[in-house]
Amino acid sequence: MTDKFNFFESKKECATESEEEASAFYWDGETCFFKDQVFLPDILLSPSASPYNTKVIPLKGDLQDEGSWDEALLLAKQEIEKKKYILWELDLGLFTGLKFPPDHQGQFATLQFVINHFAEKVFPLFEKHSLGVILYSGSLSLESELSKKKGLFDEAIAQYRENHGLNEPDEICFFEIAFRFLEELAKPLRDLVKTFIILDLKDTALITEARVLSKENSLKIQIIPKNAKIPREGLSVEGQKIVYKKDDKLTSLGLLMPKVNQKAKDYKLIDETLQSLLQKKTSFRLISEEHLITEWKGLDKLIVDPAMLSKEGFRMLQGFSAAGGSILTLREELGLPDESPFSIEDLT
Repeated sequence: MTDKFNFFESKKECATESEEEASAFYWDGETCFFKDQVFLPDILLSPSASPYNTKVIPLKGDLQDEGSWDEALLLAKQEIEKKKYILWELDLGLFTGLKFPPDHQGQFATLQFVINHFAEKVFPLFEKHSLGVILYSGSLSLESELSKKKGLFDEAIAQYRENHGLNEPDEICFFEIAFRFLEELAKPLRDLVKTFIILDLKDTALITEARVLSKENSLKIQIIPKNAKIPREGLSVEGQKIVYKKDDKLTSLGLLMPKVNQKAKDYKLIDETLQSLLQKKTSFRLISEEHLITEWKGLDKLIVDPAMLSKEGFRMLQGFSAAGGSILTLREELGLPDESPFSIEDLT
């Protein structure tokens, strides 16, 4: 085996299976399929003696460093020869490595050039063995190392607040700006491969974590949480691995998260409810109002703050109630069948 990998080596030389045997991965939401069977990723982030079926292969965002790309692609080829699969990680220097505000066209073009290079020159060689691409790994908390770069986002945050007419916390504004930036950046990959970010929630307020994770089904990039405080089904970082946590017994209690942005102070009751549920170790699911109809499968009870409910959300709640679901309200009543005030004691 050579110690140098050729970018333009043919796909057949990269593969360890024949074209007839190989089959591309595909995703349905957070569920991964391989050869039409559910595939549970067991992904190694860094060297370890633990068993795994997939390995993260980092690629530096500096295309001038050809040696590092050659080394990474050689490592990917070696993993495939061991019957393992690949999850790529493109290190684009986001967001601590940015030198200009997010709307700087030259900076954006440079970053997207790297993504285009990966999409056109690298991914086709490994397509049948690739689960997806990580575009960012880190925190979106402005209390983290990102605080040094906050000045680059001040104008964008002010513009976001002006456009939405709300005095959102900096962290929510930054999350929205960063995610739209990533989604725009990832357009060349959208029809090729699943894209992810690893989001470290260690320094993130509980209510902000809930708001971010409940939006996931509306996003084009999937979040892999790290240090999350709220339990959930799906991919998450556990130690040196990314694993799939499955809820074998589908949790029957949900907490409805509002569809529209609200003033931060209006989330007070939802925040207090989250704290109570976690303190009592009560099993629950975050339910996005926007996707209530598709997410209420298995739900018996749904906690709702009527003051945060949109008209469309109320109509969907009527459907949930008509289907036999119970409503637990945090403030005034909604006038729906089988409705009662929320009490944490009644759930324990």
